[in-house]
Amino acid sequence: MHYTERAAAAFDPDLHQLRSPYIFGSRDGEIKPLPESLLLRDGTTILVDPTPLAQDPYIVEHRDGRFVLIDDGEQVEDVDLWPKPAYYGKLTSSGLPMSHIVSARPQRLNVFQSSFCYFWADKQGCQFCDIVTHTKQQRDELGVPNRLRPKDVKETIAEAIREPGRFTSLCLTAGSVIKGANAARQTR
Repeated sequence: MHYTERAAAAFDPDLHQLRSPYIFGSRDGEIKPLPESLLLRDGTTILVDPTPLAQDPYIVEHRDGRFVLIDDGEQVEDVDLWPKPAYYGKLTSSGLPMSHIVSARPQRLNVFQSSFCYFWADKQGCQFCDIVTHTKQQRDELGVPNRLRPKDVKETIAEAIREPGRFTSLCLTAGSVIKGANAARQTR
């Protein structure tokens, strides 16, 4: 997905859910305030990835007060942006933005508690994984810790579920850490 300048100017960070940090990066390799997703008229959610124009992505434009999806120069669909969760504007007691601790998907909260992956220590990461690049961006540009503090996660989830019916599931995931007494069994 690529957003035109006119579309980007119409994003309202008070109303729309813009990208929050998560374990993986994006095709454009940049951290910009772009939408997490689009909603089609039938309610279908599309997770989007900001993509350089050279890769021939779909285009999101803003016309006549609404967002539209463009393919090959032709308008194919009106789209909406996800509404911003209320907790995205709040801080944990340690001062971190809650949107940096737990990211939202439709009806799901994502917790990426560790962005360290053992397999990258020896440059043996998964072939298409961009975890290391994005982790550096998160740490340097956004101040997101590589390993989340349990108290920050607890506070954020408690705040998120105050929105009745909005979230019905929780996804916990992280990079791989292979060490300790079970390491030999795990690598065989």
